[in-house]
Amino acid sequence: MAHFAKIDDEGLVLTVLAVNDSDALTEAAGQAHLETHNNWPANKWIQTSYNTRCGKYHIKGTKTIIDQNNQEITVEDYKEGPDQSKAFRGNYAGIGYTWDSVNQLFFPPKSEASFVKDLTTGLWEPPIAYPTVIAYGESNTFYVIHWDESNIRWMAYDREDPKNLFIWNTDTSSWDAS
Repeated sequence: MAHFAKIDDEGLVLTVLAVNDSDALTEAAGQAHLETHNNWPANKWIQTSYNTRCGKYHIKGTKTIIDQNNQEITVEDYKEGPDQSKAFRGNYAGIGYTWDSVNQLFFPPKSEASFVKDLTTGLWEPPIAYPTVIAYGESNTFYVIHWDESNIRWMAYDREDPKNLFIWNTDTSSWDAS
């Protein structure tokens, strides 16, 4: 099956439909088929790859896990495929995603106004890299880290004492007490 995203004039994905491979031997053929059968202009149907996420091509496999009854079970799993040349348009489109026609990528909804496009992953990234220090103390207790959009910075609190707030210092790559 081939998959196509229906987009509006601003590039917002309205829906995603599957088309038989025989009706979509090329993207243009799939677009023409969808225009005929869905009364939506051909140029507003953009092909998307079900197997592409975060700029990587994935293949379906299985893995074995142990359930709560200590029994082995096999579950579906996706892993990066060996042929990354098959990665197509950043992400499998979903309703609410945006089509970037200049970069030929689908982006998920933007969660924060300050986030910027990552053209490698097809994701929105904060303008400041995620902190490199994520734990503290001899027991390696993890900070609870979150993005502070109003101040465009990373903040954290002490898991053991949530009143202890910290601000990520990009100059020293360390946490400063708030």
